[in-house]
Amino acid sequence: MKYFLPTLLLSLLLTLLASVMKVLHWAGAPLVLDLAFVLLIVYTILGLSDLWRNKNIKTSEKLLWTLSFLVFLWFSGLLYYKKEYKKAV
Repeated sequence: MKYFLPTLLLSLLLTLLASVMKVLHWAGAPLVLDLAFVLLIVYTILGLSDLWRNKNIKTSEKLLWTLSFLVFLWFSGLLYYKKEYKKAV
């Protein structure tokens, strides 16, 4: 799980960069946005796999975290890292 936080932050930074590139009509913005989306999928899979393997979290909490990961994306990833992931490590 050492790749969770780096992929999360890189995805967030690439999304912000792609947004600026799109506004300024620079070439390559769609490619950067696609890369950010791939990293978003990777960190979501990493976070959810770690979440569902954790025996210390109740199933109801796991369901709420899963819903949060799917709806709030980066915000829930940062929150999960701060609250749950650091406890497990």
